Amino acid sequence: MEYQPYVSSVSKARVLLIGPVGGGKSSFVNSVNSVFRGHVTNRTLIGSGPRSTTTMYSTYSFRNDTPPLTLCDTMGLAEDTVSGLHSDDIISIIKGHIPNKYKFAVDSPFKAGDISPRAIKEKIHCVAYVIDVSKTPMLSTEMKTKICAIRSKIDELEVPQIVLLTKVDEECPMVGKDVETVYRSDLIAEKVMEVGKQLGIAVSCIIPVQNY
Repeated sequence: MEYQPYVSSVSKARVLLIGPVGGGKSSFVNSVNSVFRGHVTNRTLIGSGPRSTTTMYSTYSFRNDTPPLTLCDTMGLAEDTVSGLHSDDIISIIKGHIPNKYKFAVDSPFKAGDISPRAIKEKIHCVAYVIDVSKTPMLSTEMKTKICAIRSKIDELEVPQIVLLTKVDEECPMVGKDVETVYRSDLIAEKVMEVGKQLGIAVSCIIPVQNY
């Protein structure tokens, strides 16, 4: 991988993964690590229940900094206001205030207080919304409203945002047989257009992926 951050003070780009519980954030971390290790790995705990398996903010870099990325995993978003990641915590993460292995408390968001501004290398450089394309519906009305509100706050920070559509192999039988056909699938194309319209994100910033 030849990618290198264009700012000399940043050795690795920090990508924040956020999205509904069960969307595939932790699986994506494992998938990226597996690709660059050459075999299947399990660096993060994966769950399938209604509550988020991830309860701490965790950052993951890769052997020999290949790729030169740090993936930042978070607690999943929930439709209600009594569970899941708090939107205020997302902003604190992006600004670089929340330390690695910080345990989230839904009823008590992180208080930055008088913490001094962080260096650019400690901040988040890109936000990726991780969404399960095989769910019906992909996003409930409540979840769409919550993500759009989060998007609006992140827009004010001028941080780039993309969408990772996971489980494309489960949604489309053709892709399930051969993932290389993903960009020839009319079904996946429809899902890309749908989530782009719901969240107001350009289709060029929506990436269909298959996790291990």
